[in-house]
Amino acid sequence: MSPDGNPTSVSARSVVLALAAVDVLAFVLAAFGVGGSIPSRSYVVFDVVTELILLVGLWFFWRAAWWLAIVAAVLGEVFETARSAEDLSAQRAVLLAVGLVYLALLMAPSLRHAIRPMKHAQPM
Repeated sequence: MSPDGNPTSVSARSVVLALAAVDVLAFVLAAFGVGGSIPSRSYVVFDVVTELILLVGLWFFWRAAWWLAIVAAVLGEVFETARSAEDLSAQRAVLLAVGLVYLALLMAPSLRHAIRPMKHAQPM
């Protein structure tokens, strides 16, 4: 049973682990050239470091990490859709689907409810 008392809901930590699994899947697909050419090494290193920082932030339920992950996922989907507009192959459709799964996981109710609220300034 989850902390909110709902026996069917998935824990927020499980959602973060699923996000990590989707990231690994995306990296494996990209390493095999799904969706186009294999990215440069510097891009891959930057992407891995960024994803690790976001996943650590999500593990600790930091609101800033959640927002950055959403912005990155939406921008990734927009850019991939624009890139695929003229030639939507099955490989590019797979990358779009992986991005949509990632975005859907970020919107999971258990993760959204676990994200820490912003601390407002206390009056003196």
